[in-house]
Amino acid sequence: MLLFLGSTIGNFERPVALEFLCSVRDLLEPNDVLYLATDLEKPVPRQLHAYDDSIGATAAFNLNILARINRELGADFDLTQFRHLAVYNERERRIEMYLTSTTEQKVAIPAADLSVQFRRDETIWTESSHKFNCEEVVRLANAAGFRCNTQWVDEEWPFAQSVLIAD
Repeated sequence: MLLFLGSTIGNFERPVALEFLCSVRDLLEPNDVLYLATDLEKPVPRQLHAYDDSIGATAAFNLNILARINRELGADFDLTQFRHLAVYNERERRIEMYLTSTTEQKVAIPAADLSVQFRRDETIWTESSHKFNCEEVVRLANAAGFRCNTQWVDEEWPFAQSVLIAD
């Protein structure tokens, strides 16, 4: 049994998610099990609240990307000059997270021999989180060489746990 938890599959573009599942299937024997977690579609305001929470936990997580670049690559990002932004892309059915420059600024990243100029309101796209529906998960699994044996759905916060059997 292989576990792929935390809805990490949602960070992949859909074609890449299929490629990933196909690669996993290639590593398994027939009747081996993949336990796959997926975040399901839910009302947009509820999704946005999860990615732009009132206590700022997600914003801090997002800004930590710049802090790590500062720490690990010697950059000089001023974290106070960026703000977190979460938007829902209806066509792609995903939350997109950005860091938005609040001012014109220039950032040096010495370890990458790079200098980046930001305009006010220019964004850095930091993450995508694709949302699924249960039928789509089954189709994706089938296309990758699995059959869906069982799905459990958390009704309070729509999230699916799917038991996929390698064909």
